[in-house]
Amino acid sequence: MKVTFDSEADAVYIYFIKPEAVKVSYSVELSHNIIADYDYLNKLLGIEILNASSLIGAPDSVKALEFEDLWEGDK
Repeated sequence: MKVTFDSEADAVYIYFIKPEAVKVSYSVELSHNIIADYDYLNKLLGIEILNASSLIGAPDSVKALEFEDLWEGDK
């Protein structure tokens, strides 16, 4: 898993699959400002949260959510 925050877009993206491993085939708006991305096999690849600062909290709280390369099995 990888969680990133884009301060310019005010968006959090939660990757469940390494982004370079597979291509997004389609996206579904789960609710206002929350979008799920799927591959061609309907596997959930990631979730994007738009307007993250207002949905999750202050910008500092959102930045604290950042994690890098927490892929299971990676060393």
